[in-house]
Amino acid sequence: MIFIVIAISLFITDFFVKNWAEKKLEMKAEKEIFCNKIIIRKFHNHGAALNILENKKNILLFLNITLVSILSLIYAKTILNSENAGKKLSMSFLVAGGWNNLYDRMKKGYVVDYFSFNTKIKKLKAIVFNLSDFFIFIGSFLLLISESSRKK
Repeated sequence: MIFIVIAISLFITDFFVKNWAEKKLEMKAEKEIFCNKIIIRKFHNHGAALNILENKKNILLFLNITLVSILSLIYAKTILNSENAGKKLSMSFLVAGGWNNLYDRMKKGYVVDYFSFNTKIKKLKAIVFNLSDFFIFIGSFLLLISESSRKK
């Protein structure tokens, strides 16, 4: 049960941050925070990561729904059948991020992104993220650790 609460809490967290970003941030405005390491800026991502499939919205939506549905089924099976707490935690992060970005795409037609890293690497600085992106990264990393430590 705790892992479902974690997934819902993560979803709600980014849901409210995205709503704040939509209401409070201007599209072109930038604000540096955390000793100028993070740039707050609003961006509407009409594609997948790095605007992939931006001009193929129906294909993107189909793929997004399919992948999040499969991930949700795996999550349900993991929550019900697995003894591995690391796998349950990693899957909670993955589904929260997937659900949240899918919700944006279905409700608004785009995903709300709102922060970048202020780095000298221009390509990295140009990428705009949201918390759900990091939930997916964290979930993937935790799953990798969980599964590799289990095999030892």
